[in-house]
Amino acid sequence: MIDFIKVKIPSLYLEHISKISFLDFYDPNSVISESGEQIEKKYSKSKSIALRAEYDYLTIDISKKGNIILYGSLHKFWSKGRNDNEFFLSHMIDALLKLEYNLGIRLDLCIIQNIEISINLYDLPLSVRLIISGIIGATLNGSKKGIQQFEKTWTSSKGNYKRCDWSQYNYKIYDKGLHIQKDNQIFRFEVQYKRNEILRNDLEINTLYDLANPECHARIINSILQKWKTIILYDFGLPDKGKHLEYRNYHFWKDIEHSKDKLFYHRQRLLKLSNTKGSNINEVISNQMIKMCDRLKDY
Repeated sequence: MIDFIKVKIPSLYLEHISKISFLDFYDPNSVISESGEQIEKKYSKSKSIALRAEYDYLTIDISKKGNIILYGSLHKFWSKGRNDNEFFLSHMIDALLKLEYNLGIRLDLCIIQNIEISINLYDLPLSVRLIISGIIGATLNGSKKGIQQFEKTWTSSKGNYKRCDWSQYNYKIYDKGLHIQKDNQIFRFEVQYKRNEILRNDLEINTLYDLANPECHARIINSILQKWKTIILYDFGLPDKGKHLEYRNYHFWKDIEHSKDKLFYHRQRLLKLSNTKGSNINEVISNQMIKMCDRLKDY
C-alpha cells in the first residue's frame, strides 16, 4: 500500500547517522576515474548534496546545510527489492521498526514530505494494455467539475504507462508485470502526494510514526479508493460501433467539464453501458481494490 516515501530526519541525528558503519557515504557530485582520482562531475543534479548513501533500496542524502533526507521505496526496503507482492500493515510496521532500530532514530521526529500509495491488481477481465488505453482523465478531488487528461508515455521499463498531474498529487497507471519483466499482467494504480499539507490535513499523516497507526492506514485505504472514483475509464469490452465511441475521446469530456449535469449524466451512462454491454471493468477494478485493501489492512 505505502511505497515511495520522502522523509526529513532531524539534524540532531547528523553526527550519529554520518558515523553509522553500514552506511557507505560518498559525494554524488564527483566520480572516481580509472586512475583513482576523484573528479567533480561537470553536470550534476545533486549540487546541494554533500553526502549520499544507499541503504536497502532507500537513499539517505545529507545536504551541504546539514539537512538529512531519506527517500525510496519502503515496500522494497521490507521486501528486499520487490514491490509487486502484497505489503500488509504488519509488514509496514516491521519495516518502520527496522528503520528505527538500525538507524537509531525516533519515528515521531521524522517528518514525511512526500508519500506514494499504490495497489496491484491481478486477473482482470481485460488485458492491462487495453485498460490503460481506456484511461481518459480524472476529475479534480472527485468533483464533477474540472478534468485533467492522462498523458500517455512509453518507457522500456514500464511499457504502456499513463500519468495525470495535479498540483498536490499525481496518478500513475501501468502494467507492473511488464515493468518487472514477468509473464503475468499486474494492473498498478499509484497516487503520489507531493505536498505535505494534504498529508497533514486529509490523511492526518505528519511523521513516520503515524504510518504505524491502524486508523491512519484506514484513511490511506479510503484515500486510494476515493481517488480511483475520480478516474474516467472507457471500457474496450464495449462493441466497436455506436454513439458511445465518443466516450473514448478526451476532448468530449473536456468540452462538458463545466456542465455539472452533463458530466454526471455521461459518466453514469458510460458506467451503465459498461455494466450491460461491456466487461464492467470499472466496477470490477473497484471491487478488487476494496477486497485487496481489506486484505492489506490485516495484521
